[in-house]
Amino acid sequence: MSFFDDIGLRAAESLEQSVGPYVALASYKRLFAGPPDVRAKAAHGALRCAVALDDEREVVDLCSVWRTAREAEDSALPFARDLLRRQKPKLAMMLASAEEERSGAPRASYLRLVAEGQLGGHTTAWTIDAWRRTVAAAGSDGALLTHATARLLAALFEHASHDPTFVLSRAELASLGESASLDLALPVERLVILRARLHSTNRFHRASALSALEELARRSDGPLRAEAVLVAARHLGALFARLDAVEIDRIAATIKHWSDERTRALVLAQLPAWVRVIAAVKAGADADRLALALDDLASRSAEISRGLAVARAPEDAEPASRPLGSSAEEALAWIGVDANKALGRGDMGDVERLLLLAVRRLASDTALPPALWLAAIRALVRGSGPARRAAGALVDQALARTASMPPRPLVEIAGLLSAAGLSDASARALAEAGRWREPGAGALLAGETRRGAYAAFARGDRARALELLSQARAWLERSAPT
Repeated sequence: MSFFDDIGLRAAESLEQSVGPYVALASYKRLFAGPPDVRAKAAHGALRCAVALDDEREVVDLCSVWRTAREAEDSALPFARDLLRRQKPKLAMMLASAEEERSGAPRASYLRLVAEGQLGGHTTAWTIDAWRRTVAAAGSDGALLTHATARLLAALFEHASHDPTFVLSRAELASLGESASLDLALPVERLVILRARLHSTNRFHRASALSALEELARRSDGPLRAEAVLVAARHLGALFARLDAVEIDRIAATIKHWSDERTRALVLAQLPAWVRVIAAVKAGADADRLALALDDLASRSAEISRGLAVARAPEDAEPASRPLGSSAEEALAWIGVDANKALGRGDMGDVERLLLLAVRRLASDTALPPALWLAAIRALVRGSGPARRAAGALVDQALARTASMPPRPLVEIAGLLSAAGLSDASARALAEAGRWREPGAGALLAGETRRGAYAAFARGDRARALELLSQARAWLERSAPT
């Protein structure tokens, strides 16, 4: 930098402090013809003035200058954050993009994606990939890693909520949730991080997440408290027979923060009966014990009582009361009751119709109720071709888009799916069984993967075949006795 360039910069800075950004902006811009280091400092000063003046046209024009200001020591991200606070996401996005191109800073990528999100529209696969890249680039920046991970998780959940073809990887969700720091997260970020941690196969990790949810519900109010309680309550239905006693205790503690007193009292009164039902399901083939547990639950829930009455009634004496359900879970439970009734009378056309209706109504934040799991498994065992395919589609969607787990081992369900010719669904069920380390899952998954490799060899896809063989070997090694 020459003596005269230094004087020019000092003069522009002095004008900015004494007269204001309007006059200083023109002085900074006159220095753009100087050497690169002077141009970079002048561009930073000009951006500061343009943002202070709220001059959108100048900010847009200066973004193109800033892109090439590689000699600048300072960042433009404070200006982009200021624009976001002023509800100008489009300008913030342009400036963050210019900073990203100039410096390659991961925080610039983060801010650009935040600004793009504020512009509205559904999350796309491209957005999710961009968030994944930002998380990977965060490195040792714990705050950035946590904030970006929370945004990625929110994008994954949001995309699954409107795209029925999108697959939520439970392993990825659990891993992402564990990688983020709750201490560095904002309260709303903690909620999505804890929701992801509940996908862990480790009961201690899940119990810890539920304890953190209880704390979040206790310390929050309004929508955040309500959502924290709802996430904990839905975990009860999602894992059901796989719940640990500590998890159930933590769920009960969180439900105590439900804002609606009547609903809170009703749910807490039903919870011990649900625990007995879960224990009976875990016990296996003791039908009498399960029937007693269900009767106990029915005595505490009018909805369960009506459902049992419908399920147990003869075809010619079915109760007239047929509510549709006041929630998504209750609506799915009634579909399950009807599907089981249809299976009982051998009406496979009705079974297919009802299970496909359940597929359409299934949402990423909704667990499959036990009655619907039972109907799907029964249809896989004894249904016709179309009914079995509908059951397979429902099981596959439940494993691909929700946190729901069946009351029976996944290895068994994978075998039923394979026997029905639903190899993709079977592979997904086996992969989840392997993640939970169910006995025999590794060897079965290795066999399925090896068959896929042979098919890839047959069609000439050598790279895919080798990849699948490598996966098969990994599954065998993981399942080997230690």
